[in-house]
Amino acid sequence: MNLQKVDSQRDLLDWTLEQERELFSDGALNSWSLVPLAQTQILILGFKKGVPVGYALVLQDRGKPDFLYLFSFGIQKHLQGQGLGAELGEDLRAWTLKNGYSGWTLTVSQDNLGARVLYKNLGKVEEETLLQAHYGKGEDRLWWKLSFVA
Repeated sequence: MNLQKVDSQRDLLDWTLEQERELFSDGALNSWSLVPLAQTQILILGFKKGVPVGYALVLQDRGKPDFLYLFSFGIQKHLQGQGLGAELGEDLRAWTLKNGYSGWTLTVSQDNLGARVLYKNLGKVEEETLLQAHYGKGEDRLWWKLSFVA
């Protein structure tokens, strides 16, 4: 998969917002949040044959400076189940290590078994904490420190 860092390309930002809405509905990023995040943090799109198929938004983890915080990660809904999430994850893992980071911190829904398996296949969960009502009532999340180095 070809990875491309995006900061101000309006068409790619709009594409990312469409994916956010489709994947996360009420919890999706909007242009008020995505644009400054893309310009100050790291938005990476994954391309197949020149067409975007997935994205990841990572931020510097202030509490763990050698880790990135995986803020958002997604594959177009109609392309899910084809291994593209694993491919994007593996390529982003390689990009993370190449840029001097040891892994990611992230939150994941306990109910999102596919994401949990994908992340565990990429690295070792060194720490795990249950964050109750993290995004409001009924929105518990697991916080993970996922290490890519032994």
